[in-house]
Amino acid sequence: MTELMTLPADWEGMPAAFIEGALLAANANPKPLEPETWLPVLVHGGMVEDEQITVAGESKKAILNHFEMQYRYIKAGEYVLPEQVCWQEVSGVSDSMSHFAEGFLAVWPYIEPGWADQVMSDGTMRMLLALLTTCMLIV
Repeated sequence: MTELMTLPADWEGMPAAFIEGALLAANANPKPLEPETWLPVLVHGGMVEDEQITVAGESKKAILNHFEMQYRYIKAGEYVLPEQVCWQEVSGVSDSMSHFAEGFLAVWPYIEPGWADQVMSDGTMRMLLALLTTCMLIV
């Protein structure tokens, strides 16, 4: 099972579950995309800000390390959602699950154009739509 990342003590952005979802969306991109494109979303949650936000230093390093680790797990077919963002029969949709879905959907607008030019099998298209629909229903 994948672990939710531990954020630096001085982190003032979105929660770890949000970041997990955002990184999963970024890793679902069929084309390379500079992290600086989507990193600000991890601070402001997708809201439009007047001033440019940057993620730097230890925070950026920790996030990009987790991004790379998640990518390696996905590529090896070993990625499993962290327990905190998985469905629980007892509690249903948790705050962490909601944050995860919000994070995925906040980064998705940056990723979606990369899929427009891709030839997808019916199965891939259905899985992608199922994931997006599930995230929308959770939110």
